[in-house]
Amino acid sequence: MARAVGAVSAGGAIDVLVNSAAVDPKADAASSTLADAGFADYPLAAWQRSMDVNLTGTFLVTRAVCRVMEGQGDGDAPVGRGAIVNISSTYGLAGPDQRLYQRSDGTRSF
Repeated sequence: MARAVGAVSAGGAIDVLVNSAAVDPKADAASSTLADAGFADYPLAAWQRSMDVNLTGTFLVTRAVCRVMEGQGDGDAPVGRGAIVNISSTYGLAGPDQRLYQRSDGTRSF
């Protein structure tokens, strides 16, 4: 992570970071069966992968970029500058109503 951020910052200031990565089993062909899994059957490994990408990944890249942004500024004295934008699903505020969704076989998941 630090190496990638260092390569970007070597080209100039980092003015903005946009975090929008996410794991979506419905869009991942290798995990397509997860879209049909109910909560009680959702595998721990899939949950951990989602947390690693959606949360830990966001944390790590933001931390690395903040270190660079804190040293940026105008003139001789670094004052810190830059913007970080985190994009998330509305499901970060309210859980989905599973009764609205159907499995690929047409049955309801809840």
